[in-house]
Amino acid sequence: MRKGILIALAVLALQADLARAQYADADLAYPSALPHPILDDIEECSSPTLWGQVDYLLWWVKDAPVPIPLVTTGTNSTLPGALGQPGTRVLFGDQGVNFGPTSGVRLTLGAALDADHRFSVEATGFLLPTVYQHYSATSGDDGSPLLAFPFFSTTPGHVGESAFQISNPNPVGTPLTGNVQIVSALELWGSELNFGACIWRSAGFQWTLLGGARYLGLRESLSISNATTDYAAAPTTQFSQSDNFDTQNQFYGGQLGTRFQWQCTRLFAELTLKCALGVTHQTVDVSGSFDESGATPLSLQHGFYTEPSNIGRQNADQFGVVPSAQLQFGYQITRCLRAVVGYDFLYWSQVVRPGNQIDRNINLSQNAAFNTGGVLVGPPTPAPLFVRSDFWTQGLNVGLAWVF
Repeated sequence: MRKGILIALAVLALQADLARAQYADADLAYPSALPHPILDDIEECSSPTLWGQVDYLLWWVKDAPVPIPLVTTGTNSTLPGALGQPGTRVLFGDQGVNFGPTSGVRLTLGAALDADHRFSVEATGFLLPTVYQHYSATSGDDGSPLLAFPFFSTTPGHVGESAFQISNPNPVGTPLTGNVQIVSALELWGSELNFGACIWRSAGFQWTLLGGARYLGLRESLSISNATTDYAAAPTTQFSQSDNFDTQNQFYGGQLGTRFQWQCTRLFAELTLKCALGVTHQTVDVSGSFDESGATPLSLQHGFYTEPSNIGRQNADQFGVVPSAQLQFGYQITRCLRAVVGYDFLYWSQVVRPGNQIDRNINLSQNAAFNTGGVLVGPPTPAPLFVRSDFWTQGLNVGLAWVF
């Protein structure tokens, strides 16, 4: 029995030696070390000389703030539509405007700066094109439902909560008919240029320090327009007005960061963390218009929430901090082509946004549509505001990368 086992082991060893000899005679490596052309090429491209990536972005942004009620409805109380009156209900405002998921595009290009691929440069730019959110309300021919702009009156002799009526069924007289439309718009874009220095590299892993410059742009608008027909006037009077609040933020700063890269055959992962410090140039632009037809036509260069006391443009520079994070996973399709999915988060510490610039304290003595001559008496409200808040965006990316 023991002799039989020894003879079997000897036969197996002899077969293995013969197999090695056959592979050696054919000038081939042993099977466990046979070359894999695709994986060898992937290994060669783990530190490429040139690279690029194009991504489709599906991002969400922080809601556009509208901290005050802008449109109300109500019943025929003493001041229908005014805050604090029985039956008054807010239709728009008192909460943020949600833009929902926003599509965009991003392009990245990079290159190694030395033969050892330890130093590199990389440029990135992205764009979220302008997105809109609309709100509208319209009364019927009977003036129902009641629509109004609620405000706090600072007009001497009429101080307190009040409402400007856009439509009113007015059961004891001729109704007012009208409509209101509110459009919110947002556009976000940015670019950055970074230099990299690889400080650690081992099999399948690389750690790089980053340093460079970042630019960000955020443009927003909030437009309020309404039209009203007064059938009680003789002849019938129609008037329309608009209030426009536009803001723009432009960040210029330097940034530092780090990037961790891991690759195992066809799979790879990448984590990039950065923080930029700099200055945000901020602009708030307030404008409006009023047009009335009828017995005494009238045109004004302001609206209702935009009065002579707050129309115009303001500019300021504010220190800002912009940290960001990016996590990506990918699959090496060919030697030079990768499929990538990932997640991004970006925070902006100080921006101006249009809804924060609306002052609901209004002195109508300066408005010629309510006071002949439009001479201001009393406090100059609404006041020009310059209210700042933070901003963030986050979302997913899907793209293709190429390396050489």
